[in-house]
Amino acid sequence: MIKFLKKIVFYLVLLIFILELIIRAFRLTPNIPQRTISSNGIQKYKTNQTGYFNSKSKEKWLINEFGWAGVAQTQTDTIFSIIGDSFIENFHNPLSCHQGSYLKALLPQYSFFEAGRSGISFIENLEVTNHLDSLIAPKKHFIYLNSDDFSESILEIKVHTDRAQFSVKSNKIIKGKLKAPGLKKILYNIKVFHYLYLNYPQDVQPSEDTKVNDGLSNLEETSNELYLNKFFDFCVNNYEFDKIILVIHPETDKLFIELCKKYNFKIIELNSLDYQSWQFDNDSHWNCIGHKSASTQVYNWIKSYSIN
Repeated sequence: MIKFLKKIVFYLVLLIFILELIIRAFRLTPNIPQRTISSNGIQKYKTNQTGYFNSKSKEKWLINEFGWAGVAQTQTDTIFSIIGDSFIENFHNPLSCHQGSYLKALLPQYSFFEAGRSGISFIENLEVTNHLDSLIAPKKHFIYLNSDDFSESILEIKVHTDRAQFSVKSNKIIKGKLKAPGLKKILYNIKVFHYLYLNYPQDVQPSEDTKVNDGLSNLEETSNELYLNKFFDFCVNNYEFDKIILVIHPETDKLFIELCKKYNFKIIELNSLDYQSWQFDNDSHWNCIGHKSASTQVYNWIKSYSIN
């Protein structure tokens, strides 16, 4: 019986080893970088990591010495930061299809510094501007935003423990926490487990990390608009918006755009006659067409700003 069990264990380990090799060879799971939290509470990535986003990727993503993915130019006197979520992190595309790369090609006299992280909220983007001001002193900050980035910033609308949020009731920022970092490290490094996790059917249930508060799911409700106004009041009083330009994605909810205008934020409303052409077939993130079009519109704003 013991010999039989030993054989089962041996063949099971051998099978896992073979599957691990196959999954790694054909890149059947994405490489996901590990996060860390800096002393000022900003969530970034551990430096100098690299990997492939998926099996179709021809180029590895790279986490630079600052803890961000993408372009990190600091060579010229004038630096513009580009801040946002997974659209700016942009693991989906090669480095040549990043906002910073396109803008540098159009404006070689300037430097562009990307600070993107998947899931980052608007309030955390604003915290990043303070962090970058002390680190590289950008001339302007371009923050790329969609509807979710605004609503996910407010604790009372929807709780997200893994990112910074603003609490209307306490009038304070609640810093994000790393979600199960030890378990994720095991999951992402043992590809067999990660593959099974990604492909095993799961019931979608609200967790503690994404708990929707009762009666607050509709952003058009009066209560939510009150929360948003208090949130925008806090932002105006606590951040230097003279340096900040909000780059609003196409198809962003008009409620947020009107609030930005009401509070006199500088905004660039990105336009697209065919927004689907900006996106991947099975993914709403921008492809190279989308990034190039967006960067051209930002370039036009910078050009106008430089002239004026």
